Amino acid sequence: MIKTNTDIEDKFELYKLSSDIEEKNNVALNNPELLQTLQHKLTQWEQNVRAGVQNISK
Repeated sequence: MIKTNTDIEDKFELYKLSSDIEEKNNVALNNPELLQTLQHKLTQWEQNVRAGVQNISK
């Protein structure tokens, strides 16, 4: 899964690297359950990584 951040929204792409090493065929729309699972895992990971980071503001 590839996540691209834009000003408007996050975009997600999903590739089956075992048969598409060049990442030419985005299969995200054909695999909504898998994409949702991966998005959830990424969100959890992002929260865990940031859990120990404090915001510093001036």
